[in-house]
Amino acid sequence: MTDEDTRGPAPTTWPQLDDPDMIERIIKVIVEEGKVERDKIAPEATLQTLGLESIEVVMVLMGLEEEFDTYIPMSSDLSEARNLSELISVIVASMQSEPAAPTSGG
Repeated sequence: MTDEDTRGPAPTTWPQLDDPDMIERIIKVIVEEGKVERDKIAPEATLQTLGLESIEVVMVLMGLEEEFDTYIPMSSDLSEARNLSELISVIVASMQSEPAAPTSGG
């Protein structure tokens, strides 16, 4: 059985997010940090079809961490994302599950 057999076909639409602007912000970082043409960005695009190598992916993740003031850990879910739609879903889930930063107070 392949991953596609157990996970079903890769999604071909953007994930539904609570904040509709978040996808555009993520796409902007992918375009700027990954040096990808905006018209190539689509839910079904893969890192390979976009020509993103490991270093560009790291730059995109660092750019997303800065844009959203969060930490995105490398995970098997992240490395196994089959296209941008899945990648964005994993990134957003990672950001939402991050524990809140400690605050000082008394």
